[in-house]
Amino acid sequence: MPGPNKKTPSLIAASFLCFLAGCATTPPEERHAGIEMLRSVPDCPHEVLGRVRVTDGHNPVSGQSKEWAMTASLEHSEANLRGEAAALGADAVVVTQRRLSTNAEGDYSHIDLRGLAITACRD
Repeated sequence: MPGPNKKTPSLIAASFLCFLAGCATTPPEERHAGIEMLRSVPDCPHEVLGRVRVTDGHNPVSGQSKEWAMTASLEHSEANLRGEAAALGADAVVVTQRRLSTNAEGDYSHIDLRGLAITACRD
């Protein structure tokens, strides 16, 4: 009967590392970072994939707040809007409406962003 193979522990370790690498995920911020935020519809050929909307913070109509958000973050809301566009397969989002409300301290108390998820300009 042959003795243990010296390469076996290395193969097991390499297999385990490949398994761990396969379980890794890309953080949402990185996935959405490539989505461009545009102020107007580009002149070049593109496709509109759908409408996207994100709200954050205090609702001035109902007076209710999300439990986690007494103040809203514009950066967080823009990242979420990019995420909504990315879920539709978009390369960019054209912001069509941007409503920002502030509280007495000057922090955002409510953010409402709306836009069009579009593909990149095509030749």
